[in-house]
Amino acid sequence: MVLASETDQIADGVGFRTIKTRGTDILLNDQPVFLRGICIHEENPMRGGRAYSVEDARMLLGWAKELNAKLRPAGPLPAPTWPAWPMGWT
Repeated sequence: MVLASETDQIADGVGFRTIKTRGTDILLNDQPVFLRGICIHEENPMRGGRAYSVEDARMLLGWAKELNAKLRPAGPLPAPTWPAWPMGWT
């Protein structure tokens, strides 16, 4: 893309993406994409009880990352390491 005025010009590479569906497929730039996700409940399985701390979030989301999950439910889990989308569906 080139932006120009009478005295200046700047050129930069810009990528545009399209996201659409075809039947049951999700297409990114007209190519099928598989969205791998994980359902996380706000519980700490190591000590039992509700997950409430940043350390709990790092542990649970770290496990999801090890599984190569790209989506996680949006919710109350503190998530300093990943945004709710992508890694947000409910």
